[in-house]
Amino acid sequence: MVGVPLTAPSINATTIEDRLIGAYESWTIKLSGGTPPHSGSVVSGSLPPGMSLQAPVDLPPLWSSSGILLAGTSTAPGTYTFTLRAADNSSPGAQTTARTFTVRVSALSWDGLPDRTRGVPYNQKIRVLGGTPPYAYSIVEGRFPAGLTMDSSGQVTGTPTESWESS
Repeated sequence: MVGVPLTAPSINATTIEDRLIGAYESWTIKLSGGTPPHSGSVVSGSLPPGMSLQAPVDLPPLWSSSGILLAGTSTAPGTYTFTLRAADNSSPGAQTTARTFTVRVSALSWDGLPDRTRGVPYNQKIRVLGGTPPYAYSIVEGRFPAGLTMDSSGQVTGTPTESWESS
């Protein structure tokens, strides 16, 4: 009997996109080779809090690959490095491969605006911390004082006709 050479599984992904704190996100780490179904585990480092590896998923037939799902809601900002080990289902023993990933979790926030003085012209850009530009700006709650407006780039301009303190 001639043996058929087995190919070890391969992790096709090289990077994982940055994540945003508080938002549910999922990302499939594609695998190929080996004998499906594949399994995955973190062998060093840690996933961002709130994220987990979930059961292998079968991707649409055109992709002819399987994958491991990284999903959840990140709960803490930071940079997380972990090593993912993928194993196949070959017999008598599983073949494995590993790859190290780094993912950054950002907390999108802003650092406020300087207080305005009534009757004094104002021109200030809203500075955003975290996230990935380009940013979209809009007023979701509340309002600027009369005389001030904000454009779509986050530039606040005008001459306030009432006093206001930002928070």
